[in-house]
Amino acid sequence: MNVRWITPQGVEPRALADVPELLKRSDGFVWIDISECDATTSTALAEVFRFHPLSLRECQERVPLPKIHAYADHFFVVLHGVEADAGGTVRLLELDVFLSVRYLVTVQSTREGSALASRIESGRFRPKLPAELAHAIVTALARRLEAQLATLAGQINALERQVMTGETHRHDAVLEELFRVRHQLLTVRTIATQSYEVVGRLAALTRQTVPETAFWVEDLLDFFHRLRNICDGQKELLQEVLDFYQTRIANELSHFVKRLTSVGAILVVDTLIAGIYGMNFRAMPELDWAYGYPMALGIMAVVSAVLVVFFRKRDWL
Repeated sequence: MNVRWITPQGVEPRALADVPELLKRSDGFVWIDISECDATTSTALAEVFRFHPLSLRECQERVPLPKIHAYADHFFVVLHGVEADAGGTVRLLELDVFLSVRYLVTVQSTREGSALASRIESGRFRPKLPAELAHAIVTALARRLEAQLATLAGQINALERQVMTGETHRHDAVLEELFRVRHQLLTVRTIATQSYEVVGRLAALTRQTVPETAFWVEDLLDFFHRLRNICDGQKELLQEVLDFYQTRIANELSHFVKRLTSVGAILVVDTLIAGIYGMNFRAMPELDWAYGYPMALGIMAVVSAVLVVFFRKRDWL
């Protein structure tokens, strides 16, 4: 747990015991950044801020859906982000925020907290309100979504070129890659859409209760709205690539079936002739004729040649 007192002049590290006195001052605000919330941390927060037990329990557990709870003096917001590992697997990140006009408490498993603290200490970032700092933290989380979306857009373009040029000898591998990208794109879009709904609710509440913070919330709302629209565009493009690829596979299969049918038709005629001349009856025609065997082979060759020409004219061979 990192407790910081933030003023226009800079940031001061403090202890949790100092928070009640700091909340009485008007020349700054308190920022408490927690990497992992356990039972001890929840108890300490409950004693200092009187947070609702439900909100504290959700900070300790994995919350599957973003949400917002409005209380008399603060908002509790849960948002999600993504992080891709070296293998390209997307991992879900969670950010829990207690936002008030006097303090900001964040519970996050990302590196945004330490990065922002470094910016504040160096003087490159001077937040005047808790909402401004919360805006920076959520924006960093949203930029992870944007970066992942940019990566997926590059993969979609590469797959489109591969499908258009016909370099798809391993159909199973290409389909698996298409479905993997589609799954990750839907994950990003779902998070962006859910975050847009939560931030939209927060924007409606802040317009009425805390107008001075509405600007930062509106900016986040626009950010998630833009991400959702970009995801929709990439989703449509990926679906078009998938449909075209499946059509190409079906077309190749159709050509293969036509060729196989043509070869089968040619062999059926040869088999018919060989079957007739292979019947062992005493009264068979040309049974004692010396040219009977070459004649049968000749008939097979002529009929097969005629069928080959016929099928090639129809582009079946």
